[in-house]
Amino acid sequence: MDEQQTTIDRQNIIIKMTKVIIGIDVIVIILRLLGYCLIGEHASPYEWLYFLHFIYLYIVILLRAKAVFWRVFFGVITPFFLAPIVFIGWLGLTWVLGDEKIMISSPSGDQQLLIRHSSWSLGETHHNYNFYKQTFIPLVQKKLNHQNIEIVTRSAEGDDLQILGAHNADWSQPNTVIFQVLMGRKK
Repeated sequence: MDEQQTTIDRQNIIIKMTKVIIGIDVIVIILRLLGYCLIGEHASPYEWLYFLHFIYLYIVILLRAKAVFWRVFFGVITPFFLAPIVFIGWLGLTWVLGDEKIMISSPSGDQQLLIRHSSWSLGETHHNYNFYKQTFIPLVQKKLNHQNIEIVTRSAEGDDLQILGAHNADWSQPNTVIFQVLMGRKK
């Protein structure tokens, strides 16, 4: 009877954890479809969700093992198998989500704009920019432009933000920021 109750308790824990993981995934997918992104200060929330899935997998493996020997075996051996997978996935996430971020504010301080930027070069330098506005929910940002803005330069001096003119932005119109770039103006 006690063994059966323990198995039922383990299954209930697994079912609850599965519902939480699926709920978080559904929320992230819905936010993404509505044009929102999860953006953190230092680490991306997507990286934390990635690690959360592996912690969940590890706990499920431990809870599913019935004999003490298998619990100890999986408890010691599983991290050695999961660690390379987690590391390779983390490298992929940092490479895909490796954009730099900066928050700029209007001179009056009442408006803020988050700029995610990256660049790559192969003779010409391609500077990519995405713009986000903070929502009332922490870590959730509303994407303002539906396509990323790309500026291509050749032998230009300065970093991505200098090329965009982010430090000399024109905030004169409400809900509009105009950047003075080398090739003209970008709204």
